[in-house]
Amino acid sequence: MSESRTPARLVGMLISGVSTAVSVLTVPLGTADASICTPTPPATTCASVLVWPIVPKIGFQPTVSVVDENGNTEHVGDASYRKTVATAIENSRHEEGSVGIIFWNPETNAFKWFGVTEGFPAGVAMDRSSSSRSGHTSPLWGPSTYGRGDVWATVEFNPPLTIPPATGNTALYVNLKGTNRFRHFQLLDAGLPTVHGVAVDGSSGGVWFTDEGAGMIGRLDPAVDPSSNSVLTGSPAVAVQLWSTGAGSAPHSVAVDGTGRVYSTVSKATVTGAPLAPSLTAHDAIVRIDPRTNELTAWPVTANSFTTGATGAAVESTPDGIALDGYSNVWFVETQANRIGMLDPSANRLAEVTKTGVTEPQQITTGSSNSSQAEFTEGTGDAVSIVTQPASAPVQPVVVNMSPRTVPVGFHDTVRTPLTANITPVRSTVQGIDPPGITRFTPMPAPPLRAPQDNFPTGISSADSNAVFGNYIDRLSMGNSAVFHFSALDVRQEPPPAVEPPEEVEGDGRFPAGDKEAKFGFEAERESPGGAVEGELQYVNRSTGEMVHSVSVGDLVVAGNTATFSGPCTNKRNGTTTDCSFKVTVQDNGRGGRAPPDHFKIEGTGLTPAEGDLTRGNISIHEKD
Repeated sequence: MSESRTPARLVGMLISGVSTAVSVLTVPLGTADASICTPTPPATTCASVLVWPIVPKIGFQPTVSVVDENGNTEHVGDASYRKTVATAIENSRHEEGSVGIIFWNPETNAFKWFGVTEGFPAGVAMDRSSSSRSGHTSPLWGPSTYGRGDVWATVEFNPPLTIPPATGNTALYVNLKGTNRFRHFQLLDAGLPTVHGVAVDGSSGGVWFTDEGAGMIGRLDPAVDPSSNSVLTGSPAVAVQLWSTGAGSAPHSVAVDGTGRVYSTVSKATVTGAPLAPSLTAHDAIVRIDPRTNELTAWPVTANSFTTGATGAAVESTPDGIALDGYSNVWFVETQANRIGMLDPSANRLAEVTKTGVTEPQQITTGSSNSSQAEFTEGTGDAVSIVTQPASAPVQPVVVNMSPRTVPVGFHDTVRTPLTANITPVRSTVQGIDPPGITRFTPMPAPPLRAPQDNFPTGISSADSNAVFGNYIDRLSMGNSAVFHFSALDVRQEPPPAVEPPEEVEGDGRFPAGDKEAKFGFEAERESPGGAVEGELQYVNRSTGEMVHSVSVGDLVVAGNTATFSGPCTNKRNGTTTDCSFKVTVQDNGRGGRAPPDHFKIEGTGLTPAEGDLTRGNISIHEKD
């Protein structure tokens, strides 16, 4: 971080009849630095905030932002400070389109923006993949290449394009890094698109998006790859795969993990499992899709999708913003329920938390480090808040196999003219209130000569832990539109220990393994709430000749009719005994003639993984008396 080159000057601003002193930066300062703020008792932490007012130079209603840590977008970064931000805007002062993208550098205060289309901006994401991919040749610029630094954005309710070439709706578009070139994807042949969230798979460059009105999660492969039929014949088009989240559902935001699986916040998801298996009907959920296997997994939000308001009308909890942390936890907001959620998909555990004052959480981010916390914006609450990892409880997922529907999507290309400006930021200090659990930094500082009650923080994107970039839209007027950088003193806490109920899992049986069968017997139990796990496992795979015996059993996790436990073991094979470690996942599907068979799975190190439905035997999961 650089330092100010000349002293800052203090000015007074009159807001609603109250004179407030703020520090106005007359030269580039660089990013906000929490070390310069001092907590005012009873507050125990504080944040330094820089605010860049974009009215009147650029326009108003910036909606969502994404941080470009290394200047890969190649628009406003320079050799001394490459970190930049891309922000979608709804009403820009650009004759080529009110909806567009702002690129800005918080060190140099340089802003560059494009007018792209009309409608309402919904999502923005950057391609962070490591390899480039060839796309369709453009009639405007020739060969096209996709890769790291491209910025993708979605647009809702976009009318047919009125600026040449007038070839249809723009529901999704990409700016090719460092250029004025834009490719617009229509996604719909007619009507107004309702495409919302967007994220780019860093492992493949595939672009995930949600369609709220159609109840679909989609994946677009923009690259030319005839060998996999990703380019359809006929007019220029690319292939889009669509997975349904149920009639009447509304998937909102998306995030992609390191293996290419996508997670989405979905209102009123309907996912129907096999006969007698768990299902969801019009229930808020976190939905995951694995495009390699077409497995769709839905974890229901603990509370029902609807609560009864004061008037008796149904009010959705509306899960919206979503982010993944370094431990593969899924963080999300429930906007109308004023809650923050965290899902551990590997253990099927869910936490939801709120606090008095939290109002309309919007977007959430987790920083670049493996921290046990997340930062989120509150719209009406006028806050940036930090939530530490809460205690969790088991949640039963619904798992189905769903083949996607593949459709061709047309596109057209445009070359846009950028506008530029230099905007001076305002620096302020905001006190953190009411820790622990959720620490709220409110009210956020308003742009000069504007009322703080007009602030509505929305988009947020992390650069580092406790340091985020974001933006305000206007609540009551058009003057509070701004982008900001927020840096807080450390409020991180260790996550509270989960208290496990007394449980017991036991079983024995056989299942097909290779050309023969495997047999097993086990018991894993927790005698008291939060107590230690004890038990034993014996497993024989007649196909591989392995005889596995546990040394100890631990990490018992029960979620509905599924349980996992693990531990060290020994594996005797061909007269030789070696050390190993195991993880067992079992499913108790009940008894009766129509119940599906129970299921056993073993994996780990030093042994051959195997799984199958039981042909003999039984598995039982229950709480201990």
